[in-house]
Amino acid sequence: MIALVLLSILQADPAALAAAAEKSASEGRWADAVAQYQALVRARPEDAGALYNLAAALARSGQPEPSLDALERAVAAGFHMGAYLAADPDFEPVRTSARFLRAVERAKALEAGVRERRQKADEAVRRAEEAIARGDLAAARTALPQTAADVAEPTRYLFAAACVATAEQAAELLGRALDAGFVDLPAVEAAKCFAALRASPGWKALRQKLADSRRTVVEAARAGLVERGQGAPIVALHGYGQDAPDFAERLSKLAPGSRVIAARGPVDTGAGRGWVDLQRTQAVLDVALERAKDRPLLLGFSQGGWLGLRAGLTHPTRYCGVVAIATSRFEPPPLEGARKAGLKVALVAGSADPAAVAAARLAEQQLTAAGVPVRVFIATGLGHELPDAKLLAEAIAFAAGRPTAEDRK
Repeated sequence: MIALVLLSILQADPAALAAAAEKSASEGRWADAVAQYQALVRARPEDAGALYNLAAALARSGQPEPSLDALERAVAAGFHMGAYLAADPDFEPVRTSARFLRAVERAKALEAGVRERRQKADEAVRRAEEAIARGDLAAARTALPQTAADVAEPTRYLFAAACVATAEQAAELLGRALDAGFVDLPAVEAAKCFAALRASPGWKALRQKLADSRRTVVEAARAGLVERGQGAPIVALHGYGQDAPDFAERLSKLAPGSRVIAARGPVDTGAGRGWVDLQRTQAVLDVALERAKDRPLLLGFSQGGWLGLRAGLTHPTRYCGVVAIATSRFEPPPLEGARKAGLKVALVAGSADPAAVAAARLAEQQLTAAGVPVRVFIATGLGHELPDAKLLAEAIAFAAGRPTAEDRK
């Protein structure tokens, strides 16, 4: 009876219900997780993430057909992370099912469409950012998409849009960015395009909100750091839906002799943590760098690899090298700083993870053309997962500037 009363209370607050379900799942209490995710789906019947997490919990609790029903609903509602689904260990009980394989293929097809739209929108935002850097605000206005709908990082779009707007419009756009998780107060304070905003009557209140939001992310980042092992420091960014404790444990076993400092993604995905955008990732990395003290190696997996690579290339003097594993995207900042700093980049992909292989080859081509030292490591037969210790050691050695087995031949 007490459990039913608690569940009815949680149903009034979907965010609290999602948090309770995540906790149940993380502790292996799958029956509780199923009940909580079912309640969340009743509250949010078109929430693709909630449906996906329900499907995973049902699979873990030994209910294959209901799991597949929920998974098909998740894909129909827009769940499009096909590569993630294909590798998710939660679905091991149904992995050979024809229905599961069809769901994976449909999700991958959606993923390809989303990727194409995002690439076009992100390229438009990049052109606008370059125009802003030149001081050509008219060209930036022309380049920007009409909405943030297809942009991978809405806060990045809103920041650029605010930069080319009037002071009043900029305050409204930065307010929306704040609601979407924007915390980069230093960028707003430094950008010339916000001079009028900073002189406006509403700036003091907006600045305080930005400072409070940033403080919240920084404090959570400090509390979420997990450290394992001793040796050369590695700042590690986990993948989407993972979390720092498990990632630190796995990585420390694969990289003995390293001091792994695993950071926790600032965004709750419903089944773990995520990174989402560069500006929040950078705020978390600032905290991890304080802990590392020396220039660490920056290593990221999947979403953490994509954003870790961007962070490393954006601030190349902060790291001794970068290792990006199983990242299916490559969106580099200007690369002149990385070339001058001599930053070395190791890209790791499994041969059974075609999106990661394609991204690694694209990154290799562009980094090589820019004069940034780069090497691709392909793990035969590996899917969307961490490589074995031997290959990882080679990637870390290259990025850290040490001889690899290939160099010693």
